[in-house]
Amino acid sequence: MRVPFLVLLLVVAAVHAEDTDRDVGHTLVFRSLEQHLSSLVEGDAAFDSFRTRDDLNPTMRADFDGLAGFLSVALQTQFLGLSSDGLRLEWQRRYWKLRDPTPTTPENERLEEHARRLLHVRERHAIATPPYFDDAGLFYLKLGPPDAVHEELGEIRQGVGYVPTRQWWVYTQLGFEAVFSQPVPHGPWIRGDRRIKATTRPELANEATAAGQSFREDADRPRYDEIAPTPSRPDFSGGLTGAAAIAGDEYALAPVDYFTLAADLGKPLSVVFDVDAFRGTRGRTRVEVHLQTALRDFRFAWSDSLYAARYRVEGVLLDDAVDEAAYDSYDDLVRATAFRTTMSDLLWPGQLQFEVAPGRYRLAVWIRDTHSGDSGRIVADLLVPSLDGVGLAISDVELASWIGPDAGTWSPRFAKRDRIVVPNPAGTYTPPSIFLGYFEIYGLQLDAKGRSRYQVAYAIRPRDGQPASGWFPKAGREESPSVTAQFIGEGKTSDLHESLRIDLGALESGAHDMEVTVRDLVAGTETTTRTRFALMR
Repeated sequence: MRVPFLVLLLVVAAVHAEDTDRDVGHTLVFRSLEQHLSSLVEGDAAFDSFRTRDDLNPTMRADFDGLAGFLSVALQTQFLGLSSDGLRLEWQRRYWKLRDPTPTTPENERLEEHARRLLHVRERHAIATPPYFDDAGLFYLKLGPPDAVHEELGEIRQGVGYVPTRQWWVYTQLGFEAVFSQPVPHGPWIRGDRRIKATTRPELANEATAAGQSFREDADRPRYDEIAPTPSRPDFSGGLTGAAAIAGDEYALAPVDYFTLAADLGKPLSVVFDVDAFRGTRGRTRVEVHLQTALRDFRFAWSDSLYAARYRVEGVLLDDAVDEAAYDSYDDLVRATAFRTTMSDLLWPGQLQFEVAPGRYRLAVWIRDTHSGDSGRIVADLLVPSLDGVGLAISDVELASWIGPDAGTWSPRFAKRDRIVVPNPAGTYTPPSIFLGYFEIYGLQLDAKGRSRYQVAYAIRPRDGQPASGWFPKAGREESPSVTAQFIGEGKTSDLHESLRIDLGALESGAHDMEVTVRDLVAGTETTTRTRFALMR
């Protein structure tokens, strides 16, 4: 089991370094867009990192121009360096699939919106030089249409002859405002305030210089003081260096963009999730995605003397080529007898299940309240381990809120052979409740009598020690109480399943790490996995 994640609304390209330490059971990893798309580069023997835009044909140049504002230098190098247009088309397919906000559906709303924006930009903001649209067009392409536009024509007292027209584009959701000027009548819109630069009156130029305004050439990099700090009437009388001004500059210069689904405008559903790996069939790995959603986030309706809420969950795994490798979905009904239950923070469990070959995958999950239309999404990267090799192996430890016989109370999705395991991806326990965990053991060696014998040892330690205290405290941090124990088991097969039930009374509140080691007493081999949980009093 991995660290639980609280998701409100997630459209993510993870940017952290990849974590591949299987010994600590990391099924969840972090991969950047560059890493996801790198397999095309690695498989292209003629890849050339020194290729430039000029080496492309007109069609690929147009594709690149429409994408370059979103791409980091590394992604631009990938696209340009590929040796054929076929590979570049495949690169684009994968890129937009990874940007798809709803991977569980055939539609790709982000790509469709990009096509609409690009068409508008090439019609309304065209210029004669690459990328063939002006600065205002780039803003539109990356951020979409502004919430409001304020235009101000030139005033005769500001100069002699033509004084550039200015426009302010207000992006309320993003909390900033961009200003554009038109230095040449009917010419391109340039980001920044060009009005003072066009004046022939020295006294105005001197006043603007004293106020900190820029008199650089138009080709230079824009300054922070050319972005208004708030979505209100801007004041360019002084230097504007607020957080919103810096954000505006980053939107213009960095490979970022803004897009929101219409469905996202409602209340987002909060979802806690984790991912655990178990042995599947025919050399594959069973990947379980465990979910929890607070009951108060659902919309309940009175029906047949009960309060009822309905929701749907869909999930997909995309392989390293960004093709669909596995899909799962289900509809669930939540019932409550008392109204106060519907407003509580109790977490309702759910589970998706996939069977895939070991490897790297992109997980996308969509959960939607059928009554309210509120929704939440999860996007995460997985490193699915191989658990079908020769020798001893152990699955992840699934944290659970209940383990017991199947009495028909819970969904059959939670069935594990002869028992029901209700997942607890939040990984929190409150005394007097006990720690519950489930795991599977594979590849135990049988003795001459056809039996397996094994030892399970576990150790629970606090994540962080407490500062040393007392009259003469020691240097460093004190070790908080820990729990260690072991037991021996026997079986008639090489593959077995086990449960852990641990009294947490001796532990202090806070985050704890658990290490579980299984030793094959017949073969003399052992294997280890780790997980973590939190104790709240």
